[in-house]
Amino acid sequence: MDKKLAYINQREINSALQAIEQSAKYHFQKLVDRYNSISILPHLETNDFYDLMKTPKSFLVLKLTKGQTLNIGELQLSTEKVYDLLDRPAEVDELINDIEVLNTDYTFQKNHKENIDFFDLKDGQLVIKKSKVNEVTESYSRYIESENQFKALELASELLPKINELFSLCDASRFKIFDNYGNGYRAPLERLFKGSGDTTARKYEIDLESIVDAF
Repeated sequence: MDKKLAYINQREINSALQAIEQSAKYHFQKLVDRYNSISILPHLETNDFYDLMKTPKSFLVLKLTKGQTLNIGELQLSTEKVYDLLDRPAEVDELINDIEVLNTDYTFQKNHKENIDFFDLKDGQLVIKKSKVNEVTESYSRYIESENQFKALELASELLPKINELFSLCDASRFKIFDNYGNGYRAPLERLFKGSGDTTARKYEIDLESIVDAF
């Protein structure tokens, strides 16, 4: 039997996505804007942000050389060496240094670094990947999927019309339960049906006094 969606905790979803968005707002987008302000740097593509943050020097070398390797004779130069050979403005070094420093910052590592892979770039702006939104939504979605759960749903569905009909005959405001401080709150089901026992051994019986009081 296919599972049935029971509910989605939208509040938790919004909270989780907001935490990811904070990473862009306070850190990532500023770095993207600085990159885009340096005219000699190639345009950032949709999936470039992760590589820029993880290995900034290697990323820039690969972008500037279009993925080609550089050799001296038969020796291939490392990306670090190629980077050192580049004629580049100070803004590039400042950006690379700030990314490298940020990646070693304890607070950044704890609160933001894992979010690097959750963004795409669209028109220079970071947006949370659709796949991540779906993942977060799924993690806060609950389903009816076990045999017991489907049986409980079936029985509850059968009972619901009768319960609604039952309480349409009475003044439900009279069904009050009082706590240890004398505060009363409405609890029609708890007053009309008295329970005893725990877990699967719990049984219910009708409270005849409540029938007299409220009907």
